[in-house]
Amino acid sequence: MKNMHIQAAITILLFSSISISGNYFVDEFGSDVTGDGSSGNPWATVGYAVNQISDTEIFVYCSGTIDETPNGGIVVIPDSLYAPITIDGLGSSIWRVQCDARSIPATPADTVSICNFAELSPTTSGPSEYAIRIGYMTHIHDIDWIHGYTNAIFMEEFATPPPDYWYYGANIYNIGDPGTAGDNGFTQNETGISCLTYIGLVDVYVTNSNLHSNDCGIYAYIEGFIHVQNSHIWQNGAGIVSGSLSAYSNHIYENTIGIECINVRRNTYISSNIIHDNDNYGIYWWIFDYVDPWIELWVTDNEVYLNGASGILVRGEYEFSDLFFNISDNTIYGNSGNGVMLVSEYHQGPPNEIKNNTVTDNDSIGISVELPYHNGDIPRLDLSGNTILSNVSHGCV
Repeated sequence: MKNMHIQAAITILLFSSISISGNYFVDEFGSDVTGDGSSGNPWATVGYAVNQISDTEIFVYCSGTIDETPNGGIVVIPDSLYAPITIDGLGSSIWRVQCDARSIPATPADTVSICNFAELSPTTSGPSEYAIRIGYMTHIHDIDWIHGYTNAIFMEEFATPPPDYWYYGANIYNIGDPGTAGDNGFTQNETGISCLTYIGLVDVYVTNSNLHSNDCGIYAYIEGFIHVQNSHIWQNGAGIVSGSLSAYSNHIYENTIGIECINVRRNTYISSNIIHDNDNYGIYWWIFDYVDPWIELWVTDNEVYLNGASGILVRGEYEFSDLFFNISDNTIYGNSGNGVMLVSEYHQGPPNEIKNNTVTDNDSIGISVELPYHNGDIPRLDLSGNTILSNVSHGCV
């Protein structure tokens, strides 16, 4: 029998007054009424277990189908549980849950880790707003399938900002098998990963994961960055929607739109991705409000092809003077609109760069630039080194 195992550094006294050293267990066939957490008499739910334990380090190992219906379908990891806690499915457990990870740990070491589950899904009668509502310092990894939620992973505003030395809110990795269809990764959710918080400069990391067949793959508006790397994001309504994005080495395809950065709040880095066959734009980047005194956009070394509108569209609808963008070393071809389209109401910044790209066989203009004069200022743009061939309309306008 695979058991839920809680490994502690010291012997503790349970509420049942049974003293056990180090090991605690929860199992599909256990009992929250008569169980004492021992291997021979395990508990039945994680929700009950996390409210019985107070220790210096906690590891939870699950067996079978852990159904949190007795807890109303909700597991709350208490903020008062000042210890690192890991909930581990050992690769075979199904957890029917809506889980609230601890919001504000006492120290950066007090992480919450949820990992190694075959499946996370809602209970039949419980809430389905999210699988895991993440706090700060949360790890979610090595889960085969998360499905059926409004937001599979959800971060929202907290009343208390994190201390300045906390650098990340969540680390999400190895969710599903990237590029594999069916019951795999983040699927059949309204949003795979949704992060909405402007309290504290906190980053969220998504690595080596599979997001497909959601209304939106990733939706992130946070004060820090959403970092997305080595993931497959496909057949969603929108692939990635974010105002502060770092996307590297992803495969983004067959979405309604590939990457959509609207109301940009921070620098944007989009590099070494393959972005193709999306119904609309491959990359859509739009700044229309003033947030930082300096905003940078880097789009480099991507393959952007066969999208239903322009491959890359950059729009500025605010009188900003400190915008720098570099669109370089990309391969852009076969898109239904322009290869690259730049539209800005006003710009008076450093020389910007659209250079060393290969732009071919797009249905309209290869590179289209609209940078109007403003008060006699001459827009500055480096267009050197581009290879522009066989576009239906013009090469560069």
